Amino acid sequence: MNSSNEFINILPIGDSITDGAGTHSGYRFFLHNLLYRSGINFRFAGPKKAHDPRMPERYYYHAGYGGNTIGPDNSKSGNVFSRLPDILKEKVDIALLMLGRNNYFQSIDLDRIDEVYYNFIKEMLSYQPKMHIFVGSMNYSKAGNSPDDPALSGLNQLLPDVCKKLKDEGHNVYFVDIATITNLGKVDFKPYDNTHPNDIGQEKIAKAWFDAILPIANEMNKPDNNQIHVENFRLSKEKLTLNTNEEFHLFPIFTPSNPDEFTVFWSSSDSDVVKVDSLGRITALKEGSATIYGECLDGGFISSCEVKVNSTIPIETSTIFESPFSDKEKWVGNVNYIDRDNIILWFIRNQFKINTVEKLTSSDKFILQFEYEVTDNKGLYFDTYTSLKFSNLEMRIYDGSTRFEVRYNDEILATHNSFFDIEARTYKLLYNKGKIEMFKGGEIIISTEREIELSPSDIELYSNEGERLCVISNIKLLNIR
Repeated sequence: MNSSNEFINILPIGDSITDGAGTHSGYRFFLHNLLYRSGINFRFAGPKKAHDPRMPERYYYHAGYGGNTIGPDNSKSGNVFSRLPDILKEKVDIALLMLGRNNYFQSIDLDRIDEVYYNFIKEMLSYQPKMHIFVGSMNYSKAGNSPDDPALSGLNQLLPDVCKKLKDEGHNVYFVDIATITNLGKVDFKPYDNTHPNDIGQEKIAKAWFDAILPIANEMNKPDNNQIHVENFRLSKEKLTLNTNEEFHLFPIFTPSNPDEFTVFWSSSDSDVVKVDSLGRITALKEGSATIYGECLDGGFISSCEVKVNSTIPIETSTIFESPFSDKEKWVGNVNYIDRDNIILWFIRNQFKINTVEKLTSSDKFILQFEYEVTDNKGLYFDTYTSLKFSNLEMRIYDGSTRFEVRYNDEILATHNSFFDIEARTYKLLYNKGKIEMFKGGEIIISTEREIELSPSDIELYSNEGERLCVISNIKLLNIR
């Protein structure tokens, strides 16, 4: 850990976009990259902590509260005003404030939204009068009322005057027009709601914040001369051979082994052949060759791994069941969650169950496939799960996607504890005459053998989870010939 405590404390404060909402840490990861490269010695502050294995722990903290309004009036999910005593109990040098969208979604205080925002900032300053508060406008959203809409007393249009009033009173308050600077479009949002930015959109938000705060951060900066820097690094493999659809996790190996900053950026020379994600997990897509590069944030060192991909002999299958969730005729139970755009989209408030109408008969070799994305696994209760069951055989995905189980007659056959992972994945349960394998992408995460009996059955999708957002694009049952 960095031996210096002379960090600039930067507080990200807001709602679900500040929290991250379906990304590892929202704009904080990208802002961390920009500030570090500029030589700013800082940490993120706040009472919440979101694990992101791409960067050191001091950057995990924040004060983003999904579904929260400004306050002090109550809302369904709470308000940030009431949380300020906890949020501001530690010293804050710079606050990045982007808040108010949920007031529009829930139609709270819209007739006096500028007054509510002004009072909120004044309350922040009553705890720490000298902190610098950067106030960001909110990106346009098609999902419900928008703070961009002047007919709804659009907050984005009112924020410059709110900030000027506070500035004229002698406070360090600055307006940052995030919405105009970033101009986020369809490619920048998660596909399910056009409200929460994906990594592309969050990176643009980070750049807008960075440009706004850098001059003041430079004035405050006290570089740490005791930091343990990376002197060199290599990847855990220099050469690798995979079959199509296989996955492999590359890791950086640093010299010295305990640097204070260990962020690595990953890229592929041909992402059509081999793709790599931001954690170094590679997936072989088709026959060919590609080079995976890792670039170290500290020092800019680059290392590589050559990957050769061999074709696999395709498995001959026959489709027993395949359904985008828009086909309501194939399902019984609550179909209110089924969206016309071939995805299932829900804010789960209670337990629910959906079953196929027809009974399905499998062979002694089959694949049960589940294309699933959990978009926010923060704040879930322990042991919440989504389940996909065929006959007496079941796969469960817990706590977003951090633990996996295969069950038979509700007996646990095997368990796998996962890396922190909230990205889109295809899960497959392969049954082959008693041998059961569960795949995440192309990676085998569970393998077990058990003598079991399967009868003609429907497919059941079940969740015991509380409020959260999920997307499922398809379920398939395939007999293997």
